[in-house]
Amino acid sequence: MDDTAALFDEFATGMRSVHGKLLLTGIPRITRPRKRKNTGITSGFTIVDPGGNWIRIFRRHTGEPETEADAETAGGPLARALQNAVVLGESKGDHRQAAKILDSGIARHSDAPAATLMDALVYRVELALRIDDPDHAETLLARVRDIVGDEAERGRLADTRARAAELERDLRAHRADEAPDGYP
Repeated sequence: MDDTAALFDEFATGMRSVHGKLLLTGIPRITRPRKRKNTGITSGFTIVDPGGNWIRIFRRHTGEPETEADAETAGGPLARALQNAVVLGESKGDHRQAAKILDSGIARHSDAPAATLMDALVYRVELALRIDDPDHAETLLARVRDIVGDEAERGRLADTRARAAELERDLRAHRADEAPDGYP
């Protein structure tokens, strides 16, 4: 695809209209667009259809340099941990191991650039929701809200904050689904 973001938005809108939220676990489900190490750092997302088939959608290669080395230089060790977690979580469905990798990376590299730290935290929120740990997701979202970043990072932070806001809505919907009848 030339524009995976537009296609993701169409799928997400349809899923929310049918299910009232973005389904991150179970079948069907969808993952958010992100770069993936095992695809040459090409952006994409995955849909698991009602039959359990994994459909991976990636941005068409445009000839622009999208190399693993570029991503590692830009974000350092935490970016590498995030890339590894994405491979395990998105491509292999091992959400718990992906969460462990990110937890370790975040703990060891909390001094990473604000944009990289926020990307890692937001993906970790998504993983927390997938492994049914909504309390940890709330804690992580609070950390995301505390990140300020410098002027150069503000644009990238805004995009990641928007993804965090979507996850916060998904978390509220998840909490509402768990509440006994008659309780908010």
